[in-house]
Amino acid sequence: MTTYFGFTCTGSSDDGRERQITTDISPTYVKQILELQEAGATEEELHPIVAEAITESYAISRVGVGGSESR
Repeated sequence: MTTYFGFTCTGSSDDGRERQITTDISPTYVKQILELQEAGATEEELHPIVAEAITESYAISRVGVGGSESR
């Protein structure tokens, strides 16, 4: 997956640019994404479900045992 990260400062190493990110997502989201792709969904149509999958994955990876945030 390619995503775009950036900051508002221009002319520095903080300029926005594409980044490759890797994260595990639940099989439920994988199934939904693949079904949408097979049905001909565009990248734009996939954005909401992919964003939801990444958000869930990130939230789960940030919460440790007992619900405390891990770093």
